[in-house]
Amino acid sequence: MLRREATAACLSSIVVAGSYGSAENESSLQRMIDYRNLPMLSAAGVEVRLPTLQKLFVIDEYIRDNLTLPIGYDRGVGAVGLLLERPLAFGTYWNSPDNALTFAYTGGEGDHYSLLIRDGIVDENSPVVMTWPTSPEDDLMTIVGESLKDFLSFGLRTGYFCVYGDQRWTPPERVTATWQFPLLENSEKEVLDLLSQELGLKPWPVEDYQSRLLDLQNRFLHLVQWSEE
Repeated sequence: MLRREATAACLSSIVVAGSYGSAENESSLQRMIDYRNLPMLSAAGVEVRLPTLQKLFVIDEYIRDNLTLPIGYDRGVGAVGLLLERPLAFGTYWNSPDNALTFAYTGGEGDHYSLLIRDGIVDENSPVVMTWPTSPEDDLMTIVGESLKDFLSFGLRTGYFCVYGDQRWTPPERVTATWQFPLLENSEKEVLDLLSQELGLKPWPVEDYQSRLLDLQNRFLHLVQWSEE
């Protein structure tokens, strides 16, 4: 079992330049990243091989610098409930997984998302677990993606502030084929569309939510290690 301790991840060599959607940058935001200079992330003896996360950091910086969000909204992808953790770290809450690195918080009551560590590695196949520090003990954490890309696809039409709760509690009559959480602001939809385009994401089909979530719990939840301390 991995100990919770201070971690570090070097992101200093991420390079961003140009402007999204301009004539000078026809190849879109992904080409704004010098992939040869992207660092190999590492944290407390955990090797992180996750280009998708590195791209997410770059997209976050782009949104901070280029998109106008409503007053009171968090900046970057925080506007849709992903306050990215820099550096990656083991969670500090009483029920944070012992064998996962936290990469984002929702901004509400300590809820956070972490990537499961397997064989000392976090990579593109690492499942994502959502942890609720204030939830009842029988509902402390849930697997919300078989990988980072799968998780981002899961919340692509709701945002990530409470992606699992939004899917579970939104009344069926309010679900549309385009936006499963209709209260989203246009600026939030713009951020989610940008994630979809730049990371090659497709939202989960509405009719598959329950079966896919159940399948994720059956496949991965038993891998989560935590001890109340």
